[in-house]
Amino acid sequence: MIKKEFRDVGIHSLFWVGLTIIGYFMYMIIERFGDSVYSAETIWVFCAFGLLPFSILIGLSAFGGDRRQRGIEYMLTLPYSRSRILLAKLLPRLAAIILYAVLLFIMYYALDVITISTYHGVLAIIALGFLLFIVSFSLSAGFDNFLILFTFACVAFFFVAISLYFIIWAGFELKGAMDMQFNQFISAYLFSSSGSVYLIIMMLMVIPFLGSFYLAFRKFDTKHSANFNKMQLKYFMLLYLVVGIVSLICSVAI
Repeated sequence: MIKKEFRDVGIHSLFWVGLTIIGYFMYMIIERFGDSVYSAETIWVFCAFGLLPFSILIGLSAFGGDRRQRGIEYMLTLPYSRSRILLAKLLPRLAAIILYAVLLFIMYYALDVITISTYHGVLAIIALGFLLFIVSFSLSAGFDNFLILFTFACVAFFFVAISLYFIIWAGFELKGAMDMQFNQFISAYLFSSSGSVYLIIMMLMVIPFLGSFYLAFRKFDTKHSANFNKMQLKYFMLLYLVVGIVSLICSVAI
């Protein structure tokens, strides 16, 4: 089962990886034999933000197609534990995200993009892609309509982004260290050494999505599949409350 998933994910990933590599070599050729109208910084940002749509599409592909074709019900009849099914879906897609991130790091150093941001800024963009992947993956079994899945994933990601901002903002307010405007705050804490707070809290935000999906999937009943979304939402709210409190404490303490 996992071999099939690796093969399918590999095929789907070829387009994005190929597009990134082609863009990189086109820039190198133009830079070598002529004057490029785009800077190395612009090329890297373009490729880096390509990670975001890649993350959401590959995340939604985990169970989206199976739900439309009633493949989840069939999958649960196979002699595999539900944890094994989740791992078979998660690991190939996680590997694809990691490989894309490695490619971005290689490009970052090869293009000598020293003005885009600090090392933490690069990590922040990649962490955004990772978080968007987890959000999309956790919602992939909720509906059989791709547009609905895509909309919910975008809304959920926006919700997480707002939560991240307010948790970090509240933490620095409680410490009495917030004396800057919004744009200064983003620059200081997403693209500087202080961005470690942002990265830590972002990783904590993964827990409600992945945890609620795992707990709900363990109780997935083919006869009452409509209850899956309700169970997942219930678990999500409980985990989100706990993670929100822990994140606020981290924001104050770090």
